[in-house]
Amino acid sequence: MRIPTTIRGLAQTMLDLGLVAHQDGVWSMPEVFPLPEDTLTVPKPVLARLRRMRHFAYTEPADLALVHHLIDDLDYPEEVFTSLDRLVAITGVDIEKVQAALDQLVEIGDAQLTSTA
Repeated sequence: MRIPTTIRGLAQTMLDLGLVAHQDGVWSMPEVFPLPEDTLTVPKPVLARLRRMRHFAYTEPADLALVHHLIDDLDYPEEVFTSLDRLVAITGVDIEKVQAALDQLVEIGDAQLTSTA
C-alpha cells in the first residue's frame, strides 16, 4: 500500500483497510476493527508476535485476578488445592479466561498444575 499524502488518500486507505465505510454519502466505522492480518500481508514473525500480544491481553484480567488472590488473599502459598469453579467464583472471571490464564502461567513457568481426577 502507498503511504497516503492527502486527506483523500488517507480516507481511501482507511476504506481499503476496512477501518471506515462510505455509503450514500454517510461515513461510518465498524463496531470491531479488522485484524491487521485480515487486510494486510503480515510477515510470519510479526503475526506470531501479534497473536501472542492478543493472547496476553485476553488473559490479563484473569491473570491479575489469580495473582491478586494468591498474593493478597492467600499470602504467597506454596500449594493451592482448588478447582476451576472455585477460581471462577473467586476471580469473577469466566471459565475460559481462567483456563487460558492458568495455561499461560504454566507455559511461562509461574505455576504447575496437578489433576486429582
